[in-house]
Amino acid sequence: MPLFIHRPKSDISLLKNHVFSGKHAQLFLIFLGLVVGPAIASAKVRTFTEDALSVTTRQNPDYDPSGIRVGDFNFTPSISNTLKYNDNVYASSIEKVHDMIFTVRPSVNISSDFVRHELSANFYVEKGMYKDNDGEDYTDYSSQLNGRIDITGDTSMPISLAITRDHVRRGSPDEQANLRPTVFKLFEGTVGLAHEGQKIAVKTIAGFKRYVFENTVGTLGTVDNGDRDRNLYSLYTSVGLSPDAICAPFIYADIIKTEYDRGLDSDGFNRNSFQYETGVGTTLNFSDVTKATFTVGRLRRHMDDDNLKDTTGLAYAVNVIWEPSTLASFQLEGKRTMDESTLDGISGSIGSSLRLSMNYELFPNLFFNPYVGFIERIYEGLNDPKTHTWDAGIAATYKMNRNVWLGATYQYINQDEKEPSPDIDSYENNVFGVSMNLQF
Repeated sequence: MPLFIHRPKSDISLLKNHVFSGKHAQLFLIFLGLVVGPAIASAKVRTFTEDALSVTTRQNPDYDPSGIRVGDFNFTPSISNTLKYNDNVYASSIEKVHDMIFTVRPSVNISSDFVRHELSANFYVEKGMYKDNDGEDYTDYSSQLNGRIDITGDTSMPISLAITRDHVRRGSPDEQANLRPTVFKLFEGTVGLAHEGQKIAVKTIAGFKRYVFENTVGTLGTVDNGDRDRNLYSLYTSVGLSPDAICAPFIYADIIKTEYDRGLDSDGFNRNSFQYETGVGTTLNFSDVTKATFTVGRLRRHMDDDNLKDTTGLAYAVNVIWEPSTLASFQLEGKRTMDESTLDGISGSIGSSLRLSMNYELFPNLFFNPYVGFIERIYEGLNDPKTHTWDAGIAATYKMNRNVWLGATYQYINQDEKEPSPDIDSYENNVFGVSMNLQF
């Protein structure tokens, strides 16, 4: 078969409806221009049929797996094998250590095809093995169940349950003194009620999360991670116009109660907190080509311990999707959130992020996904230490056939310590990868 398959100019019958240094910045922007330019140049007025053929959602029967049909369920099993080169395994500014990492990840996705209601599940296990630094080896897994019970034509009850075993990636300030990866388990579930009528949309989601951290090995011996075990209780509510309208404004409220297992941690702090966010937003359907959602509100987090800093400030989120043609899709995402931290004297961190990504189909079996992002993180505490993190990269996917996909990736990360802190480090990191995905 030829390496690349050229799409006929007018035949769409095969498609199914359904952080930078100056040098790296210049290279990435040049590449982005080379890829984005032709995509924009080929943009045209889209017909209704073409609008249904989004590059991010459509399927091609010649190159996408059809799955295994069992009654009203479709099973899609796969196994991914990846080889990566990491030039800074420990995310350090000194004594950089490089290594090769091989990962294998079997997974299965299950989806229903009921007339009413919906049920889906996904499971995976990922084993990571380092060539020289076997202390970084890991085994992660996850199982997730999602469902929707249709009460009426406009009202439904979304439900989800998940169990995950994961490890904290290097580069997090909470991991600076650890010689081995920190492993944790996350148990989570949500239940809600959603109504979407012709004019009004109402949603209420109650959630629960439990984090359980395993002890690890640090520079001074065993690291007791019991200080990080906690429960999170959340309640989200929004009321507004139907999101199908050209302009659909809404109001929302998000409440989170965090309770740690230990009344006082090893530094003598009570890290329990109560957080709420309230605001307004709108969904804008500018056209068949551009859709956007914006929110802005007030974020308030009160710490039970008077020695830890409370937080009050602006919260925002933005999500813009632009599809100028059936070959290209752009997404701009931004948000400002509050995250947990167990650093001495730090109550948490405020992260402000912005990311631009692209999905570009060069051929029906060759896709490129470049991206660039920025995060400013301010740690709430003495002197308010701050970091700026840039990251950028690109992924290429070559679909040989339905069952075999090949991939190549590159990622660059630059974390810059803007305010001095003994717990935060600046570093640069380059990761190259190649993969083969087998699926059915």
